Amino acid sequence: MKRRILKVLLALLIVLWVIVPLANAEKVDMSQLTCSDLLKIEDEDEAANLIVWLDGYLSGLTGDPKIDENALEQFVEELIKFAQKNPDVKLLKAAEMVGTE
Repeated sequence: MKRRILKVLLALLIVLWVIVPLANAEKVDMSQLTCSDLLKIEDEDEAANLIVWLDGYLSGLTGDPKIDENALEQFVEELIKFAQKNPDVKLLKAAEMVGTE
């Protein structure tokens, strides 16, 4: 029971951490972002928000709703490598290629 409550609280914290800053942000058409845009992000919170959003996007595509810290870390590393080699590729396409292999 305690484990389930902790999972719910963790999920709520993640949602609040991502959603609250976005509520005050400008609207972004995620389908138009490129790998180059990802590489230009300097703010750690902005980068973390984007990565969590991409993970959710991929979860919707694959039907896998689990958050795996190790897999997420590996995804970020692979996505950055891919982005450096392919700066003009749309970010969603790159995330799909790297994250659904």
